Amino acid sequence: MPKGELEAACAVGMSARMILRRIWLPRAIRIGLPTVAGEVILQLKATLIVFSVTVMDLYGAAYKTARTRSWSTSPSSWSRCFTSV
Repeated sequence: MPKGELEAACAVGMSARMILRRIWLPRAIRIGLPTVAGEVILQLKATLIVFSVTVMDLYGAAYKTARTRSWSTSPSSWSRCFTSV
């Protein structure tokens, strides 16, 4: 934080808590927001990719189990496949 801003805040009579709330935090948010937003987007992308791969793997395993056990592909048999995996 530039020394002039701190001196101006003290000259106006702001307390340490007011300086933190009205000067430091907005500046920190402005500086840090792009980085945090980028990280959130990357985490969401990674989570969605992992979720879709996992779901595809589970359906593949259930389908193989259903075929080897000669079950039909009705929804109730899918639930039996998931509980057996």
